Amino acid sequence: MAIVSVLTALKSIWLGGRVLAVALVIAQIVDNAIAPSLIGGFTGLNPVWILISLLVGAKLGGVLGLVVAVPIASCLKDVLEMIWEDTRSNVQNGSKGGKGSGPNSGLSEAEVNVEDESSLTTSVIS
Repeated sequence: MAIVSVLTALKSIWLGGRVLAVALVIAQIVDNAIAPSLIGGFTGLNPVWILISLLVGAKLGGVLGLVVAVPIASCLKDVLEMIWEDTRSNVQNGSKGGKGSGPNSGLSEAEVNVEDESSLTTSVIS
């Protein structure tokens, strides 16, 4: 960008300045609008969250923080979505606890079926 501007400035200083200004505007558009949208498509994150994660990563970890900010934000989003879906399914099913809180909490599915069948046969016989 700067090389093209300098070479153009050798011919005309005003033309070089205009080329530099246009190049800076295009670079800003790409860096702040297009790149976050592309990365958001790959990671599933909203472009705003990508920019926020980059700002936080730069503040906390410098250059290394910039490198790991988006992958960490993407992993955090996935974990929060899994927790949200698990909580939502538990609320819809009427379960108040996690997976291991019911009356058959320590049993596998096959053991639960056997226990249900034995109680069913016991109630039919009696």
